[in-house]
Amino acid sequence: PALDIGFATLAAPTVVNGGFETAVLDDNSFKYFAAMSPSEQAASVWSTGTPATAGITHNTSTIQSGGILAPEGTQHALLNTVANVTQTVGGFKVGEPYAVSLLTMARQLAPFGSDLEIVLDLGLPTESKILENDQVVFNTFTRVTSNRFLATKESYTLTLRSPQNAGSLTGDRSTMIDDVRIVRQAAEGDLLSFSAANLLPLPTSNETPLGVRTYLWTVAAGNGQVIPNAATETFSFTPRDEGQYTINLTVTDTFGVQTIQQTKQLIVNPAHASPYFSLEGDPFVAVAGVQSPRVRIFLT
Repeated sequence: PALDIGFATLAAPTVVNGGFETAVLDDNSFKYFAAMSPSEQAASVWSTGTPATAGITHNTSTIQSGGILAPEGTQHALLNTVANVTQTVGGFKVGEPYAVSLLTMARQLAPFGSDLEIVLDLGLPTESKILENDQVVFNTFTRVTSNRFLATKESYTLTLRSPQNAGSLTGDRSTMIDDVRIVRQAAEGDLLSFSAANLLPLPTSNETPLGVRTYLWTVAAGNGQVIPNAATETFSFTPRDEGQYTINLTVTDTFGVQTIQQTKQLIVNPAHASPYFSLEGDPFVAVAGVQSPRVRIFLT
């Protein structure tokens, strides 16, 4: 049986239609936003500027790269040559740290793609460029996470654009985008919650059809913080200071048979201090493994 120690991710604003699944296009087709009907444009939520060469592609249109499918859903966005997409995102909490995370890929016909930039409040006095990436990865979707920013208001306009390096790039260059999301960075002082609820049934003995689970959570804090043990399915604690925290979960049944355990790693920072983000998948939900019964949280 497998164990998934779940980390309760911190709440963050929602990018509506971040996977570009609406407007729903026909199979094997793509459409620029400028060519969409008013109802299709409304369904997409995103808007585009000039030139109007941003759009959505459905698996497997001729503009997709070498038959590579959308990594999330069945559609993704395309920024063809100089293009951009924009939407207003609300729900930020003033003073809290956030970043923008997305999947991106350079089109196969143009191995170097266009530049990719993420800009907040484009054209406004509060404009801020939080990502400048002039080497979009060719032929494979890669997760990219912006620099961290501290929210100073409750909403921002979010613009994703391909400026083609101020015009120095030429030819048929397209940058593909999918799964756009806002992520909030875990920091000291945050309540961190874990759960063993996703455990598969424990091994059983020949004498009884099902064992009873028992749980033991322990935390070893390198900075000396004392965190009480817990014997429940869910567990929460608040890291008081930066440092290394090692969380151990032991699950047994009434016969003393221990489950296979996985490892999760995530980065938690001093409050409002560090710009570091993990780039592995979801920045705040670590990739699970099976090497150790430990969960490590690093406060750097």
